[in-house]
Amino acid sequence: MGLILALVVSMGIGLFLADAHGVPYRAIGALLWGGVLFTAFFFGLIYFAQFVLPLQDNDGWTEGWRLLTRHYSAPFASATINRMRNKPRDSGHLPGSFRALRAGLLPSSQVLAIAKGTGYSRSAGPGFVMLYGGEFVTDVIDLRRHLRALPVKAITRDGIPIETTVTAIFRIRQTDTMDPADPLPHPYDKDGIFLASYAHTIAAKEKVRSWAGQLAPRLGELLTAELAQLTLNQLYDINDPDSNPIAELKRRLKNALTRDAEQQGVEVLGVGVSRLQLPEEVRQQRIRTWQADWQRKIKQQKAVGDAEALRRLKKARARAQIEIIETITQNINSMRFAEESDLTRIIMLRMIEVLEEAGAGKPYSMLMPPNVMSHLVQNTSAQLQAIVNRSSEEQES
Repeated sequence: MGLILALVVSMGIGLFLADAHGVPYRAIGALLWGGVLFTAFFFGLIYFAQFVLPLQDNDGWTEGWRLLTRHYSAPFASATINRMRNKPRDSGHLPGSFRALRAGLLPSSQVLAIAKGTGYSRSAGPGFVMLYGGEFVTDVIDLRRHLRALPVKAITRDGIPIETTVTAIFRIRQTDTMDPADPLPHPYDKDGIFLASYAHTIAAKEKVRSWAGQLAPRLGELLTAELAQLTLNQLYDINDPDSNPIAELKRRLKNALTRDAEQQGVEVLGVGVSRLQLPEEVRQQRIRTWQADWQRKIKQQKAVGDAEALRRLKKARARAQIEIIETITQNINSMRFAEESDLTRIIMLRMIEVLEEAGAGKPYSMLMPPNVMSHLVQNTSAQLQAIVNRSSEEQES
């Protein structure tokens, strides 16, 4: 509007001016003044075009010239403006300069999917991006890692309802090749951008679901199918402490989701499944089952421990008896080789003493009459004494 106003004022001045003889310039003066103003403006644009963009080469001058001319011609390009007002299907924010200038600066984590006519044209970004004739933005794709969570309700093979939450971690497929002259924080695969731009589906209520919003629902479907093939006991394998059914389930889910994501140009980084939520009555029943199982294991371990303790006790008793026998044997051998010792007499006398002590003891006296016990002890002692005396006489003779 300022340019148009300046042009009108200058042409008005040229219209009412006259030469030295008083002849008015009229239309010639208006065109002359307007042409001078337009020429000055044109060369001014050429001069400042080299400073609009940071590129100091011919391409930078050309892109700067296009950007300046678009700025002044945007009010007249109503069709282009109306087209850019349609918000693209994106997972990021499109800079506002694309609405009027069809150009702008993108952060290092964004890339544009650009179409021309009815088909995909190219990917552009990050950095300065300019749209050319007939091009428009279909998607603003975020190159960073994405995390999507979704609650899931499923039923096991034995009919137990389960509630949980699945989590998908993913990003646009990246490439290992990087230009050393222009390193990017997120080196993306251009084919992945092409596949992601066509990976849109129509969800409920005619809502468009972008590529970033499709993996979590797909992961939920895979989890529902997996849980329908497993029983609750298989998900909680208490018989094998080393097994981890949930980790194995996550591995299968990640492999299946990776196969689906490859067709969309997406790389799956991880899959998560939160703690399984069971109905209260099922949870209480499983707690009682676990308690009974652990009590059974405790009884088994206690029985094994008692048996082991009894075995060790018997072994220790046998070992002690062996040691006593060995000690007695050694003492007997020592006495046999000693000339002054009468082994037989010593043993007999000790047996007589034991019998006399047994006869005087209260526990035995209570079992039989005292006179019977005394008579039995005296007879036994007399017999043993006779044996000792006879043995002594035989040794002397």
